[in-house]
Amino acid sequence: MTTQLTYPRIILDTEPGGDDIYAFLWLLSLVKSGLAELVAVTSADGNVAAKRTFSSASQILNLAGFPEIKVGRGVPIKQVVENAGHIHGADGMGNLSHTLPPPTHNFEDARYWDEIIIDELNANPGEITIISDRSGDKPLSWRKRKVLASSKKPRKLSLWEVLFSVPVI
Repeated sequence: MTTQLTYPRIILDTEPGGDDIYAFLWLLSLVKSGLAELVAVTSADGNVAAKRTFSSASQILNLAGFPEIKVGRGVPIKQVVENAGHIHGADGMGNLSHTLPPPTHNFEDARYWDEIIIDELNANPGEITIISDRSGDKPLSWRKRKVLASSKKPRKLSLWEVLFSVPVI
């Protein structure tokens, strides 16, 4: 009997900056090695504004050779969010974004993060793993629960904090 090994199909929900970039690049190395499929990246406000995190995600995808992967536009949180640019740099990446390839995705034309997640979960029920780093953001977590309730369930929902202790496959 032959067992066919399947690899995870992933939506990465992130606000790429600082530590998240390392995990993002690690995931892209798995994709490049054929051990995972990155379906989309969704971004939002984080250490810097949503438009900047969107551009950062696009730049990282371009750097790794994956400009075709969808990037979902974040919705700026209406409440006052402290900008951590004084810690993480104005770009959220230690002011290193100018050393990366330019973004190829356009924030104004991009689909919103929740549209991408709902469409992918409904088109691929039980196949998509969502990896997120924003578990502590209560308004966003509430919105995520609402999104997940309005679609087919993901295969798995993982958080960056536990990703290394949870089997990828």
